[in-house]
Amino acid sequence: MAKEFERENDRFQIINPGKCKHVNMIGDVLSIYLSKNETNGTLSILEDRIYPGGGPPSHIQTREFEGFYILEGELDFNIDGQKVTAKTGTVINIPPNVVHNFKNNTNSIVRMFVIISPAGLEKMFEEVGTEIPDGDYNRNISNYSPPSIEEKKRLLEISKKYGVQILELNFSIYKFIITILNFHMLIQYSYIFFLSLRPGTYQIYKYIFLCLEYAKNSTFNSK
Repeated sequence: MAKEFERENDRFQIINPGKCKHVNMIGDVLSIYLSKNETNGTLSILEDRIYPGGGPPSHIQTREFEGFYILEGELDFNIDGQKVTAKTGTVINIPPNVVHNFKNNTNSIVRMFVIISPAGLEKMFEEVGTEIPDGDYNRNISNYSPPSIEEKKRLLEISKKYGVQILELNFSIYKFIITILNFHMLIQYSYIFFLSLRPGTYQIYKYIFLCLEYAKNSTFNSK
């Protein structure tokens, strides 16, 4: 990690602006100023730049407190089901095991100061994202690219190692499975319908009952 110190054996650290590791992760750019290696695992300090339309999926971190301070711009947070619009100067503290996400619904880049304690989650950012060399920082910082399918898959796989649950991506997979199951049920019920065309009240009643069951299940699964 590129840092500038007054002396290498100092007991304190001075990091000049922009002289740190920059990571492009699912469309946002994270500047990691202090990681677990520099703070003995106590905390990590980052600056997050969230581009228009950017922001992480709904997730839970099971180990860390996350503190957010909006340096510039406006972010829409969803914290434990409560929607909050965080403007410049707003501070938000999120403890472990709380569902949350945020999104930049404006047309400008949002800058946010992030403190994570205990440290370590920044290693997930490094593992999932792509490092931006210092020389390309000013050029790449202005180029936004939406996360690819490969990045989303990598986030879903790697996040488990860090105790992070990505709820939004898991729910999308769940909805896909439910859709397949419902389609399979629809085929079964169509078959029963053709059987019910034969003379006999029992088949008609059975068809009506199964259609009602299908409607109930579809309504439940769509919520």
